[in-house]
Amino acid sequence: MEDLEDDRRIGPAEAAEVCDVLCMHGYPIYTSWCRSPMDPELVAFLTEITRWLGGRDVLFSEFGAATRDGDPEAERGPSPLLTEDEAGQYTESAFARIHAAGAVGGMVWCYTDYDRAIWSEPPLDRAPHERHFGLWRANGTPKPAAAALHEWSGRARVAAMPAT
Repeated sequence: MEDLEDDRRIGPAEAAEVCDVLCMHGYPIYTSWCRSPMDPELVAFLTEITRWLGGRDVLFSEFGAATRDGDPEAERGPSPLLTEDEAGQYTESAFARIHAAGAVGGMVWCYTDYDRAIWSEPPLDRAPHERHFGLWRANGTPKPAAAALHEWSGRARVAAMPAT
């Protein structure tokens, strides 16, 4: 997403010269111009603008939401944490929006929360919210977002709107 906001001398058009599919990452919690930490329009917008600028299909290769679990360091951090139910709702609505935008697919960050035993290790020591992005808790039990993700398995892709 930052490649669209800042001139880093590589963007979708440059990547499209060597890539058949373009990838995008985006998180409302890191985006000051989103309406809320659960704004699903961000992923749809980034899908559409990336396809428009690059002229290629888009795989939304990273999005998600960090959840609360009683970790006081993460709660005090600069990034808002969602309840597990809110993260599940966001995952469902974000997938609905990237699906409607014609994305090749979407991947949620990440598989599981990190075990407390490694929270003092980099980068988790300095970015405590990163400890809690998992679809599963560190103990191996699924969060509501895992069920929301399962609902999208096997759905047919929607044709992307032509760029105008």
